[in-house]
Amino acid sequence: MTTTWHRSLYWRVAVGIVAFLAAMLVVQAMLFVWAMAQFGRTLPGQSPGRLGMSVALDLANLLERDPQTDLTQYVRDQYAQYEHPFFVMMADGRLITSGSQSFAEPLLQMARTRLARPDAFPLRPGGRGMRGFDGPRGDRDPYGPPFARPAPIVVGGRLAGVVVVPPQPPFG
Repeated sequence: MTTTWHRSLYWRVAVGIVAFLAAMLVVQAMLFVWAMAQFGRTLPGQSPGRLGMSVALDLANLLERDPQTDLTQYVRDQYAQYEHPFFVMMADGRLITSGSQSFAEPLLQMARTRLARPDAFPLRPGGRGMRGFDGPRGDRDPYGPPFARPAPIVVGGRLAGVVVVPPQPPFG
């Protein structure tokens, strides 16, 4: 008596496993494509702190080249495609946001504190960044935790503003 392959238990199990694996790969690929479409508009692999430093450096270079630049328009044009929100607070009091989102008052107060005391935590040589997580006397940095610390915009050796990028939960 000959049995055909599709009646054999061995082949039914084998085809079932292969079909299950193929279905799982399709689901995983669809989930990956959806996640990239939703969350792929931020700078890939950048933490909020690094994004803040990148934006601050970009704005400092822009202001050194052309101090009369419309920063509001520039931020909206250059960073509109990124969904991670941030704001720029200038020393003259201007508040520029990357979108229409409002920010929590503690973040705004942290930026104001940093602008009010530009010499409390000295800038690194070359005018970029702050000196780490502790202050000059070993005290904790009052400008917030490392993940939300304002990134300084240094123009001509003076603090012209700060960029604050609040942390976002993954898939938030």
